[in-house]
Amino acid sequence: MIKVGVIGCGHWGPNHIRIFSHLANSVSFMCADLNEERLKKIKETFLNIKTTQNYKDILNHPEVDAVCIASPTDSHFTIAKEALEAGKHVLCEKPLSLDPRECFELERIAKDQAKILMVGHIFVFNAGIVKIKEYIQSGELGKIYYAYATRTNLGPFRYDVNALWDLAPHDISIFNYLFGSMPLNVSARG
Repeated sequence: MIKVGVIGCGHWGPNHIRIFSHLANSVSFMCADLNEERLKKIKETFLNIKTTQNYKDILNHPEVDAVCIASPTDSHFTIAKEALEAGKHVLCEKPLSLDPRECFELERIAKDQAKILMVGHIFVFNAGIVKIKEYIQSGELGKIYYAYATRTNLGPFRYDVNALWDLAPHDISIFNYLFGSMPLNVSARG
């Protein structure tokens, strides 16, 4: 059983807690948030979860195997780095960081620690997207030269990142998954 600590209980954190609690091989063991009211609601909904206002309690807990980071974007790098260095596997909401150098640093630390570092690109697990990939791989659609996406918001308006950082990563991760390669050209307008 994988014991997961969820850091950040705003919009997405409670969803992660619920999902980890319903999976056969994991349990939401502990969660952290600075907001005491959020933690109170979590305790009312998920009776057996431990709560703390200090995320480092999760990182230092010997029973926690992995962390899920659902905190504001500007905290992702620091928390992910500390979690990896504490020997935890990391699932982080996107974006992992706003600085590519920090992403490469986290990738290196994860490799050195032999830990999984994963960004929450959830759409690559969507049944519809998986089916499209099957069509592409079968050759039924022929060679793909062009892909187009329109994105709308899936949650609350975010103030910690702009629309590019909030919405575009989903489409980019879908295209990278579907085509198994990086794009040659990208354009956007808003």
